Amino acid sequence: MYLNILKYLHCAILFVGLTLSANAQQSILFDHLGIEKGLSQTSVLSITQDKNGFMWFGTRYGLNRYDGYNIKVYQYAEADTTSVSNNYITCLFSDSRKKLWVGTSGGLNLYNEKVDNFERVSTQPKNPRGISSHVINCITEDKKGNIWIGTLNGLNLLVGGKQSQIKRFFDTKSGNGPFHNIRSIVEDHLGNIWAGSSNGLLKMTLKNEKYQIKIFQNSGNLGDISENYISNIIEDKRQQLWISTQSKGLNLFSPTTQNFKSFKHIPKDPKSLVSNTIRNMVLDDGGKLWIGTLDGISIMDPQDFSIKNLQFDPDSKKSLSQNSVHRLYKDQNGSIWVGTYFGGININYPYTTAFNIYSKNKSKSSINNNVISGFAEDANKNLWIGTEGGGLSYFDIATQTFTAFQNTGKLNSLRSNLVKKILFDRTGKLWVGTHSGGLNVYDPRDKTFKNFNFSAPNEDVPDEIIALAEDNNGKLYVATQRNGIKISNKAKTAFFDFDLPKNYPKDVKIKSITKSDDRIYFGTTNGLCIYNQSRKEFYSLDNRNNKLPIAYYVNCVLETKNKDIYIGTFNNGLVRYDQKMDKTVVYTIKSGLPNNNILGILEDDKANLWISTANGLSMFDKKKNAFKNYTIADGLPGNEFNTNAFFKSSSGEMFFGGYNGFISFYPDHIQTNSRAAKLILTDLKLDNRSVKINDDDGLLNQNVSLLDKLVLANDQNTFSLDFALLNFIKPEKNRYAYKLDGFEKNWNFATIPSASYTNLPPGSYTFLVKGTNNDGVFSANIEKIKIVVKPPFYRTWWAYLLYFCVATGMLFILVRYLLIRAVLKKEKEVNEHKLEFFTNISHEIRTPLTLIVGPLDKLIANSKDNPGLNQELQPIKNNADRLMTLVTELLDFRKAESGKMDLHVSPGNLVKFCREIFMAFQNLAIAKQIDYSFQSEKQEIELYFDKVQMEKVLFNLLSNAFKFTPNGRKIQLIIEESDRWVTFKICDEGKGIPLENQSNLFKNFFQANSTTTIGTGLGLSFSKSIVELHQGKITFHSRPDTNDRAGYTCFSVSLKTGKAHFKPSDFIADYVYYDDAVNYNLPETIEPKLEETVFINKGQKKYSILLVEDNDDVRAFIKNSLDANYNIYESENGLKGLDSAIELIPDLIISDVMMPIMDGLGLCRKLKTDERTSHIPVILLTARSAYVHQVNGFENGADAYIVKPFNLRILELNIHNLLNARETIKRKFAQVITLEPKNMVINSTELNFLNKIIQIIEDHIADPEFDVPTLSAAIGMSQPVLYKKIRALTDLSVNDFIKSLRIKRAAQLLKQNAGNIAEIAYAVGFNDRKYFSLEFKKHFGKTPSEFIQEEKI
Repeated sequence: MYLNILKYLHCAILFVGLTLSANAQQSILFDHLGIEKGLSQTSVLSITQDKNGFMWFGTRYGLNRYDGYNIKVYQYAEADTTSVSNNYITCLFSDSRKKLWVGTSGGLNLYNEKVDNFERVSTQPKNPRGISSHVINCITEDKKGNIWIGTLNGLNLLVGGKQSQIKRFFDTKSGNGPFHNIRSIVEDHLGNIWAGSSNGLLKMTLKNEKYQIKIFQNSGNLGDISENYISNIIEDKRQQLWISTQSKGLNLFSPTTQNFKSFKHIPKDPKSLVSNTIRNMVLDDGGKLWIGTLDGISIMDPQDFSIKNLQFDPDSKKSLSQNSVHRLYKDQNGSIWVGTYFGGININYPYTTAFNIYSKNKSKSSINNNVISGFAEDANKNLWIGTEGGGLSYFDIATQTFTAFQNTGKLNSLRSNLVKKILFDRTGKLWVGTHSGGLNVYDPRDKTFKNFNFSAPNEDVPDEIIALAEDNNGKLYVATQRNGIKISNKAKTAFFDFDLPKNYPKDVKIKSITKSDDRIYFGTTNGLCIYNQSRKEFYSLDNRNNKLPIAYYVNCVLETKNKDIYIGTFNNGLVRYDQKMDKTVVYTIKSGLPNNNILGILEDDKANLWISTANGLSMFDKKKNAFKNYTIADGLPGNEFNTNAFFKSSSGEMFFGGYNGFISFYPDHIQTNSRAAKLILTDLKLDNRSVKINDDDGLLNQNVSLLDKLVLANDQNTFSLDFALLNFIKPEKNRYAYKLDGFEKNWNFATIPSASYTNLPPGSYTFLVKGTNNDGVFSANIEKIKIVVKPPFYRTWWAYLLYFCVATGMLFILVRYLLIRAVLKKEKEVNEHKLEFFTNISHEIRTPLTLIVGPLDKLIANSKDNPGLNQELQPIKNNADRLMTLVTELLDFRKAESGKMDLHVSPGNLVKFCREIFMAFQNLAIAKQIDYSFQSEKQEIELYFDKVQMEKVLFNLLSNAFKFTPNGRKIQLIIEESDRWVTFKICDEGKGIPLENQSNLFKNFFQANSTTTIGTGLGLSFSKSIVELHQGKITFHSRPDTNDRAGYTCFSVSLKTGKAHFKPSDFIADYVYYDDAVNYNLPETIEPKLEETVFINKGQKKYSILLVEDNDDVRAFIKNSLDANYNIYESENGLKGLDSAIELIPDLIISDVMMPIMDGLGLCRKLKTDERTSHIPVILLTARSAYVHQVNGFENGADAYIVKPFNLRILELNIHNLLNARETIKRKFAQVITLEPKNMVINSTELNFLNKIIQIIEDHIADPEFDVPTLSAAIGMSQPVLYKKIRALTDLSVNDFIKSLRIKRAAQLLKQNAGNIAEIAYAVGFNDRKYFSLEFKKHFGKTPSEFIQEEKI
């Protein structure tokens, strides 16, 4: 029995050792850090760890700080005196005062953590107060806190670490002293300072405040140090002093004998040093001495001097990256950092995850395929491995060799290399389920395979075997892909169908079969089915809520020692079924699993579960209810595992297979990193840009890791905070949790050590961050920093105060507004009522007014025979017309106010338009002796506007100007054109507008001088509405009248050029131009019947008409139209027309209003005030139809007023009527007895002329010699003109006119019985009584005697 125990123990030890050997990998593994991860250069010459836990690496091109995730590089900058003094970093040292010393080939530096830069330590070889050389070789600190610095020119002591107290040793002015090149310094346990130089070993002992120096050199004697060039010195835990040399290996100093024991490289001896060229040494936590050499690392046990060598292995990714080792360093966690010359940094962790990796290898015996599908252990404890594509692999523990079993095509070989499941039965036979090869059984005794095919008769390819299990009775359960479950007899020679309960679908697939005691667990694609062998009953796991089976896709099943059932599902995580409590618990990624696809479950001896997934291996601690995950970073060959590829051997070793081979391990050998690392803030970024300390933004005045509070401006609220968990053991597995207290309620979990916030609202927050190391141990601290985001200026306290004031003011304004609005609303209502009242009154007035004006016009027409009545009716007619105009204006304003006024826009010459209206006020200007002028830079400015409405505006402004301008002042109408605007101004030197009234000027019903003026107060308001309808502007500026100077008011109306600002509906669709002769051929709208003209003269006299028109086409058209019935004379302007009228004395004059040189109104005024032409009827032609223009025309003596474009028939009728009226006057004149003005309807000029003629004739009425030449001379008029004038007025010659007056005077005398007939005849200038009687009878139709006789009766 004892021998058997020894035998099994020996086998177990051998198995473990050979397993490690078969793994073909070094037991000491390294992770690597190179330039691909941010290292500035691959030659790492120095390494240290600072007080915070950062790792620092000195290279040939810069200094590097590593936080486990990022590498920050510090390099020399010529313009920056706070940068490191040289890029060639020779040594690094972190002292007890937490200062970081940086030695370079160009001086010594001290790192300033607060501002993240460097202070250069003075190196002055010729000054004893400075460091003796620029080239720094090594730095250390003794127990008293003194800093020792080895340089190329001696040893320097900084007493107490102070730069002001420097002592030098072994330095010379020339720098070539015997011990000038100090390569290493160390203090032993006795306080001695050992300095290694390039010329021997120096021991410095302090006695009486002075150092006594002892030199050890190689003198060729036995026990001497092997070489004088000392590269490194170290004291081990047994207080032994080890000295390495440049080329002669390692020396151990014996204090008792003062001799040295030498260790050197012996060729072909793997137990000797790997190289004699030693650069550096370090002790690990186990007390072993790591020796870095030119050709790798030697690890020596100082107790037995055994040596293990480590070198670069091209077949291992975890070996040394390069053999030339320059620096070794042990950090706070016990990890060994290896700086190489060409391979960057190598890291060996103190906590090992002892995963043994097995994969296909061409150079040595290995598995024949990396895709693992199953494991089985035979009676000899040897391992059988199923692969998908490589058949079976047999691993012989004793010989450490793999043997392949594959399909050779023979009947007794494996039928398929695609193995899905393997199982040893109780008889020792190996059952192999394959894809397309059926079920194979291998008998180790005859080493042959037999085959079972479960395919249906119509299937050509053998069915795939997915799962196998043997029950307590020795029966084999076989799950096939297409043909369900098969069960064998006990001899396993025949197989029968085994059906699941009917509640499982027919197409359900079996993915696993697991046997446990009396139960068989069938994992299906539709849940878990449990079969009790004893009772022959089926069970299923049901949902407690709906009592339906839990339909998970089951990959694997495990019944633990405490009878819990764990179910591995496809993408639904791990399901735990507690049989005692009859409840299920589901674990997923959120619970800590690396993946929800569970592929294998094993239980170790401590009841922990090991779970293979599609993304790594996980250990579930049931007691802590926590998962610990392992990935490639922990030594796995790959993160994805395969189904069925999990197995626990009889020795407790676990095997898991995937797609890159398989691993084996003992759970007890997996070490845990339980050290809590420090977490620190590393960087602040604004908009993905790192914030520099003391930069222009003023955000950081020191390192962010030292800040307790961070104050951000409101525009700096998008930022990132970087942090680091200073755990360098598999740092890629570090995990982080952070939250911004005051902004977030829950922790954010991350794999990247950075937290970003965008558009953070103003406020005060606390940023909290913690982390877990590679084994899930939380960080030693929760780092926190207060963050204050300042509000924008509009959210500060003083802004809120301002807002309060503004709000109060707005409230006041609002209340005031509401009050004013109420007042305005009331006022508006009053205005509306006023307008409505005026409108209603206007409508009411308009009807009776129309009934007044119509009969009045008829009455005036019929009163021409009664001059006195006619003159009295004219003021009534003028005021009635004025009242009609006011009513019309009020109605138009009401229409504008209600938004119902439509424009009728057409193109026109604004200059001509304004000039016509300007001329309408000339008579008034003359009457008031006002300097009235018109100014325009251009004679023609085309503009689109509504001529009717704009005429109202211009008339209103001009009438206001005349109304408020005293006699003798000045009024101007000015037209100006600018970019895209045309402006006309009406400026006057009137009273001006009082300043207090100017703001209300355009309001409805407002009158600046309501007591002195008559009007509605709507003119300017209405004008403003019209201008704004034109998209124009009306403005004014006014200076009130004072005692020392006249007032001044100027209204400006600005209209836009072009027509784009009008709506299409605003334009006149069939617009005609009034000065185009073509438009005068329009069809007549009225066709009154007119009798043929009956001329007064029996001889059918042709009347003469003078036509004054500046438009050649219109003038020609009128002439051609009238030429058949009248003698037409032409003139092209008013001045020539006046000359022609005086010369011709025509019967009628037709004149246009708008003409050059002299306009029509001026011509009419001159004609009617000239005695020679005052009797001639005048017809004015104009484009203006407004009442004011007609009144103005009539005031200037016009007899008719016709608006262009006119109907030709209307013109002919006016000509006919005027000439006919003249003939009537002539006839009546001939019939009246007295010649008093009141008896004739004549104008003032004619009245004066006739009174003057009559007076002259009466003065000479008794003179028989009084004749035409005498009268012509007396009146001051030529005989032809006098003749034409008398003829035009009386239709008599001058002689007949004189004779007529004599006869009429005689008739008056006869009525008065002033004498006898003869006396009266002589009294009136007749010499012959008979001739008198004859002429009297011609005139009255009776003799003087008969006339007297009738008067008596």
